[in-house]
Amino acid sequence: MPLWLSIVTRATGLPDKRYLNDPVILRYYQQKIQKAPYALVGWTLCFMATIGVSLGLDLSNQMLLLVLLILIFLMVVLQGRYQFMHPERCINAKFYQTVLDDASVSDIQKAQFEYLFVTKVDELTIGDLYRLYDFNRGGR
Repeated sequence: MPLWLSIVTRATGLPDKRYLNDPVILRYYQQKIQKAPYALVGWTLCFMATIGVSLGLDLSNQMLLLVLLILIFLMVVLQGRYQFMHPERCINAKFYQTVLDDASVSDIQKAQFEYLFVTKVDELTIGDLYRLYDFNRGGR
């Protein structure tokens, strides 16, 4: 795996690459990874611009504060875009239906996923999929 892709994969919030062995987690990862490198580059540029604006521009205090707030807001939005594998990210019903229609996912995994999705009181998260993977594989 190239260094750049390794950095992007780590920045997504994926705890360990072994979780990509699970077809459900891999499907979610493949669905979202296309936009992650762009969001990470955008976040890095905003971070560098924040440093540059703070140290290099001769602006009034109000204008400097406004520019910094805009840059920090952009950083927060972009961070949410590239950290899609964070354990607290929720899984929507569209992805649920995609997994149930996927032929590469076994019937047992579909049944477990469906059971979790239907019976869990709160929304299903990526962390629930990580725990299910650990449970099925006998833990870490």
